[in-house]
Amino acid sequence: MTPTHRDEIMPTARAAHSSPPLVVLFSANPSSLTRLDLEGELQDIVDELEGVGLEGVLALESQSATTPRTVQRALLVERPTVVHFSGHGRGRGARPPRRPGRAVRDLVPDPAPARTTGIMLHGDHDADLKVVSGAALGDLFAKAGSTVRLVFLNACHSAEQADALVQHVDFVIGIDGAIEDEAAKAFAVALYRALAFGRTIEASFELALNALMLEDLRDDRTRPILRCRRGADPRRARLVEPPPRDDGRAWDVFISYASADEEPVRRLAEELHHRQLRVFFDRWEIGLGEEVRQRLERGLDGCTHGLIAMSPRTMTRPWVQAEYSALLDKATTHGRLLIPVLIGRETTTLPPFLRARRLVDLRGLTTEAYRERVGDIAQALRGRRPGPPSRLRRRRTRD
Repeated sequence: MTPTHRDEIMPTARAAHSSPPLVVLFSANPSSLTRLDLEGELQDIVDELEGVGLEGVLALESQSATTPRTVQRALLVERPTVVHFSGHGRGRGARPPRRPGRAVRDLVPDPAPARTTGIMLHGDHDADLKVVSGAALGDLFAKAGSTVRLVFLNACHSAEQADALVQHVDFVIGIDGAIEDEAAKAFAVALYRALAFGRTIEASFELALNALMLEDLRDDRTRPILRCRRGADPRRARLVEPPPRDDGRAWDVFISYASADEEPVRRLAEELHHRQLRVFFDRWEIGLGEEVRQRLERGLDGCTHGLIAMSPRTMTRPWVQAEYSALLDKATTHGRLLIPVLIGRETTTLPPFLRARRLVDLRGLTTEAYRERVGDIAQALRGRRPGPPSRLRRRRTRD
């Protein structure tokens, strides 16, 4: 469905054929400051999206030991939709943490009013750290951040920077006060989970606040804040469309297979279902007493794409031949996908049309490799190509 309001689905500057929104996660923990579990924060986000079957819905790229130069470079080269900063922040005064002994994203040892407030990054040269002010960040995003729709400053005392940034970015999340490392991670995980599920910016922010309450990490002296540029509506804006509901009338993919291969096909169907895809697998969609042919035809008519599980037995079955013919017509007439997937252990001969298609081989894989291949299938069914590797991850860090 085409959005009717500019804020309903945030555009991404990447290829127009529906690449996922790019989230660049910057982290900085200069050696002179308290060590924070910033790598753990990124891994928790990745693990959570994988856990709910939404890996790849958001394209996550990370840069550790971030310097001012790498931030500017990333905005110019990567053109992200979301920019996330994790690390320390410096405010105009420090308050003691709610629970002494816990790591806090704050310069607690210096209670005097700070001369320069901002986000703490690594220095570009010999300097251990660099304080980047809200004014400097705002100026950067005004000049090089035209694709950015959301900035998340996951650092203490970043509300002031959020106020400066929101003049140039639709939505900015910051922290008013000093936040514990554990709370900062929990908030980030809940925020990106909700965004990946297609919740609006406001709803995602509220769910992240709720996560702090559920985990007893809320501190009344510290609160995440959401700032919105004039004209940007957080109640409508979202990064991605919500996963469609399983309504029994439409499916993302129809799986065609020989009944003798039910066991490996069921595993594949379950993996795709876990990734929030609507799967027509006949064992799930044909109830007792229902007419089989009618229900299969309904599935073929209502599916967007097709997947055929290939083994030596597949094309010898009349049912599969009929399904293949219908899916082939969709592929050639309407440009839909028909993905050949090799299962079992035997060598399989593909029909001419499938031989010209990029296939997926699930035979003899480890569990990790299997899930990675199924993830590739899920991405294809969502209309996304693999794309090139991240430019950020290859860069040398300065930890």
